[in-house]
Amino acid sequence: MRKASAVFLVAVLSVSVFSAAKLHFAAVWAGAGAPAQGSEESPTMYGLAVSVFNQSWNDPRWISELELSGCKWARMNVFNENRSTHFNDSLSCFELLQNESIKCLGVFCQDLNTWKVPIGNLTEWQTLVNDALDNYGQFLDAVECWNEPDLPINQEGCMNGPQNYTEMLRILYDETKTYAAEHNKTINVVAGSIVNIYSDETSPGSGANFTQAIRDYGSDNYCDAYSMHIYKTGPGGNDSDEYLQGHTAGEAYDYIKSIADVNSTDPKPLWVSETGTHDNTDEGQASQMQTWFTELKSVSCPMVFWYNYIDPDENIHGIVQTVTFEERPAFQVFRAHAQLAQPLANTHLIVRGTDNRIYYRLYNSSSRAWEDWNVILGGATCDGPAAAVLNGELHIVVRGFSDTNVDANNTLWHISINLATGNPSDWTWLPGATLSAPALAASKASNELYLAVRGLDSRVWYMSWNGTWSSWNVILNGATCDGPAAAVLNGELHIVVRGFSETNADANNTLWHTSIDISTKTLSEWTWLPGATLSSPTLAVSDILSRYYLVVRGLDSGIWHMSWNGTWSDWSRIAGGATCDSPAATILDNDLQIVVRGSDYDSLWHYLPSNDWTRISGRTYSPPSLTS
Repeated sequence: MRKASAVFLVAVLSVSVFSAAKLHFAAVWAGAGAPAQGSEESPTMYGLAVSVFNQSWNDPRWISELELSGCKWARMNVFNENRSTHFNDSLSCFELLQNESIKCLGVFCQDLNTWKVPIGNLTEWQTLVNDALDNYGQFLDAVECWNEPDLPINQEGCMNGPQNYTEMLRILYDETKTYAAEHNKTINVVAGSIVNIYSDETSPGSGANFTQAIRDYGSDNYCDAYSMHIYKTGPGGNDSDEYLQGHTAGEAYDYIKSIADVNSTDPKPLWVSETGTHDNTDEGQASQMQTWFTELKSVSCPMVFWYNYIDPDENIHGIVQTVTFEERPAFQVFRAHAQLAQPLANTHLIVRGTDNRIYYRLYNSSSRAWEDWNVILGGATCDGPAAAVLNGELHIVVRGFSDTNVDANNTLWHISINLATGNPSDWTWLPGATLSAPALAASKASNELYLAVRGLDSRVWYMSWNGTWSSWNVILNGATCDGPAAAVLNGELHIVVRGFSETNADANNTLWHTSIDISTKTLSEWTWLPGATLSSPTLAVSDILSRYYLVVRGLDSGIWHMSWNGTWSDWSRIAGGATCDSPAATILDNDLQIVVRGSDYDSLWHYLPSNDWTRISGRTYSPPSLTS
């Protein structure tokens, strides 16, 4: 792109209708990042046990369905490079999970050795632990010591009772914390994983007694959390209630939690690192999940993993069919609970004020109310700003502004605002120029921003930011008469533009779509979309729903939208609204949220499906921007 020789001018001071009152940003609990808290204020987080045994992870639907479920944690066994044929498959799975920001609990158990060959002694265990950390440590957010050690079938080799288990836990804890410190990351260590809760309570090997025994041997010093499994009976069982003996999941949780907490100076959180049912019917599985998830939430369990996502062979426990990837009813139950556990996202509205400065305000999702306007004191723009939130910062890109130098209006400038403190960075000039408002899209999976603009040649140009800006890329074919819309979904940068023709004005109202593979830079063909618009289009993306929404001003000045999740839906018109400009849109709690300029050319109107249209304070002469 051609650089315009101009400077970015500070806006002329003028009276604005916007209040410059200080905006106080509410702190948002990052639940997916720190689930090891059991207070009533901390929502229950939901994860899935993940298997690699049937190669299903090679199918792209493996990760797309997992992402759609709302799962934020995955529990997987780790393997030894020289002793297991599953090692390479599991590493690939862990990498896929990390790319989708799904946190990982790695289970250090029998699978570290050749299958069904006991780990002989603690020295061998230490070697296997260190090998696993070297291979998997970069992907791990937590590690769990062994699997159901209270069952005799899992007591073999050096894992032959509570005392030796505690020694294995100590080794895992020491080596994990050393690795984490060396690599500047946090890895929690989870102990227990017991399952035989009420059966044979007089036996030293029962789940309750095993938990008490390892605490007597000092396990509190070697873990960040305890864990338990909740099943009615063991593998191959028929839900005979052998393990629970008529107790509810909530009662079982409180029972083990009381043992883990008694006489403790530092009570540990208790996770349910595995729960499921042997009832293979769709109705039975969904009903059991709903019952147990509800009970565990009521007792403030901070983390629950369902066993499992997709089964290796037959669909005994999985919430997704093995071969077809068809969602079973329990999938929707899981998704509903997982979504409720996510912290509510706030929405940010950014506009060009009547004095050409940039103003922004927050829509608080908890209170369902707009907070006061803030003004960025330095800088001005001649057009609508572009905005995106990434890693706790509000990023804004604008065209420049000058009363005397037209070329300055085509320059590009970037600023970021820390949402915790409200502190802005300095403005940074970006090489390149544009004739229309820019578009900004965030990829949370890759921690990158993507800026897309209409170049001075009317072609679409884009570049990325991950701390520094890349060079420009141009889409060689195609042109547009207006600013493009951009969104990132499933590793692709999607672009929608108005068409362009020097001889046919109607062609300027057509809509066209293309996508770019972020990793390979491969470009799809331009696709014509039915419909037309008088202003630049807008894209709003939902990672949870794995789809994005195209929102436009129709030829009737109404607001129209359609969605894409592999194919395009039909158009729908939002009743009761009209605009003179491009709409702003984002996704809030899986609902499409829109802000537009009114038909009077400067008022601002906010749309939510639950509230219909509401006028909000402030004025602008350019298209607004929304992001969350």
